[in-house]
Amino acid sequence: MIMNIIEPRLSCTLVLTKLLQSNKCGWSNAHEIVELVVPAIADPRENAILSCRYDMGKDHLYSAKWFKDEQELFRYMPAQKPPGLPFPVHGIKLAGTPKCSQVACDLELMELQPSSAGVYRCEVVTEAPTFRLVHRNASMIVAELV
Repeated sequence: MIMNIIEPRLSCTLVLTKLLQSNKCGWSNAHEIVELVVPAIADPRENAILSCRYDMGKDHLYSAKWFKDEQELFRYMPAQKPPGLPFPVHGIKLAGTPKCSQVACDLELMELQPSSAGVYRCEVVTEAPTFRLVHRNASMIVAELV
């Protein structure tokens, strides 16, 4: 009798494991950030370009966000009007409107100062129902290059 209870559980676990391994649940393994470009050293006399490229696989983009030292500085949500929303962060001044799409989100920072240095993170989230999140970080320091 105990054998009949244990076997179905084991079978269900194996079936679920096989489904997940074979990707039959409809989840895309391709949802990833394929390139993150943040200058390691930024000259305060020049603007800094931050670039995040992502592969959504079969999923659709829900949001792409940029953070500096864990503070959100820009959010792109294609379904919203307007789709782009900047947030005030000390040491950050955006040059123009960021260029974001289903495959990339690029920011240009201007008037760099020592407080512009920090850890920058790009975070990409898929559309419902999964709302899967991936992110990558890169550090930037601000120093005059001679």
